[in-house]
Amino acid sequence: MTWSFAFRNLFRNARRSVATGIAILVGFLGLVLLGGFIFRVENTLQAQAIYLKYKGHLSIFRKEGLEKFATDPSRFQLLPVDVEKIQGVLKDHQDEIDWTGSTLSGVGLLSNGLKSTPYSLLAVDVNSFEQVQKNKMVRTWAKEFVTSEDEAYAKAVAADPTAISISIRLGELLSLYPPYEKLSEETKSLQMAGLSYFGDLNAVNSELRGSHSTGSEFSENTSLIGSLTLAQDLFQTEGIQSLIVFLKDRTRTHDLLASLNQRFADTQMPYQAYPFDDQDISPSYVGAKGFLFVMSGFFIFLICGAVILSILNSLTMGILERTREIGTLRALGFKRLQISWMLTQESLWLTTLASLAGAVLALVISMIVNQVNFRFTPPGAPKSIQFLLTPEWDLFVYSYLLFMILSGVGSFVMSYWKMKSKVVDLLSDAGA
Repeated sequence: MTWSFAFRNLFRNARRSVATGIAILVGFLGLVLLGGFIFRVENTLQAQAIYLKYKGHLSIFRKEGLEKFATDPSRFQLLPVDVEKIQGVLKDHQDEIDWTGSTLSGVGLLSNGLKSTPYSLLAVDVNSFEQVQKNKMVRTWAKEFVTSEDEAYAKAVAADPTAISISIRLGELLSLYPPYEKLSEETKSLQMAGLSYFGDLNAVNSELRGSHSTGSEFSENTSLIGSLTLAQDLFQTEGIQSLIVFLKDRTRTHDLLASLNQRFADTQMPYQAYPFDDQDISPSYVGAKGFLFVMSGFFIFLICGAVILSILNSLTMGILERTREIGTLRALGFKRLQISWMLTQESLWLTTLASLAGAVLALVISMIVNQVNFRFTPPGAPKSIQFLLTPEWDLFVYSYLLFMILSGVGSFVMSYWKMKSKVVDLLSDAGA
């Protein structure tokens, strides 16, 4: 009964209801579209950090290996016996794991016989190259980061472990320019030199078979990607730097992290697991995510503030216009609580109708924007991506619940406070 009465009251001052409804609609629309943008960028950066940068959902190092491997790799590497022990622990979680891989990094000099330049090598097992290219999350959210060069290199390194991929700027330092497949076989033959883990100078032959971009100005001059076999041959080791674990469900990352580290501690194994969103594992991802969350928090505060002020302003005007009506209800025995709830129901009705209209408009705008193909470059990304708005259904629900809570609580508190006057004063008031 009171709900239908509240609904009819919306039309007593239709112009004010429409104005307030538009404010709620715009706020709901802004919140949903902002959430859709954040959802898209977050998933894209996550796919890049986990798969395209070969961090995995979890990276397992020897204790202190993350910080000290670069200065003492022979001491902090994971030997085959260490990998076997870790794999034994991972067997208990095999149903959650998609696959595991291995990485090894190092530095040295890259030469084509005429020029030499420093490189920073990231070596990955061949299986991970192949798995990443066909991964569903990569294909869904980061397909624009996967070039034909990446796909060709994944196939090339599977057939020839000496195949390498270099950043375009590193190639320019050697006077090598893409497309590299058009270079002669002699020109594509490069030599990699580096110090073995025994302190001796060593060199291996490699074949230039691809190019890539890191998305970072600091690493673009030196980035080189190669196979684990090539790196182990160069550094004269059987060990690896880290074991990377790719999960079937990324939401299980931190649960599995806690379980593994607890197991390592209980069994006194000298290993430590890190999540992909650790500051030391993926600084670019963590920094970009932090920026997005701060930005979204600021806009959410502005949106919610504007909406609640619009609702309270409309409610206050309505109470002033209906002072004698409220006084009559009080005289008939209605309590402040009951009248406040009736007025709150009007705000809830208005919020619901405006949110429904905002949801429809958000879907329409998302479809239009996604067809236009605006492009931008996220922080730390190797190239631009399409500006997409991908609001999920749970985002609509959470936004609606947030607005209903703000509207309901704000309206009830305001109306209850406004009706603290005595009944006689309410009845004698001439209204606004």
